[in-house]
Amino acid sequence: MIAALSALSGLKNGILFQVTSPLGVMIFLSFTGAAICVVCSWGHVFSALRISDCPSLPSSRRAGEYLLAVDSEKQKLHIYNCYVDTLEELKTAIDAKSKPLELAYQELVFGAGCFMLLAILTTIRELTV
Repeated sequence: MIAALSALSGLKNGILFQVTSPLGVMIFLSFTGAAICVVCSWGHVFSALRISDCPSLPSSRRAGEYLLAVDSEKQKLHIYNCYVDTLEELKTAIDAKSKPLELAYQELVFGAGCFMLLAILTTIRELTV
């Protein structure tokens, strides 16, 4: 979509930016809408890709020594608790990342709609001029 918007913006010496008629205004607005949607989508994708604290299982020497020092039942309970706690934290981290990705997808859909409208209106203007 970025390449298509860039190509269209340079079309016939910037014909998209000539707002001399109602059709020209609609073309300009659909181009602007598509560009805004693409920029916002990229922002949300980069927000989701941002590196943050990621939960992991305890892997310290202290945890290993604890497992060696306790009996089999306490080992199993400790490993189970570590597993469940880490999964709960990981689910929260994944949910936090999925929200911006969902917004990015919705913005891409809106951008594609604006892009489709832009293509239709540009074709109509080219056929009528």
